[in-house]
Amino acid sequence: MTGIVRLKPRFFKTNRRVHVATRFSPRQPATSN
Repeated sequence: MTGIVRLKPRFFKTNRRVHVATRFSPRQPATSN
């Protein structure tokens, strides 16, 4: 159980970053291109 609790905060943090990247992804490539 300790392994899951330790990985949970790391995965949550990464998930948050991925969510923000995905939200800006459709806008970044359009402006970059």
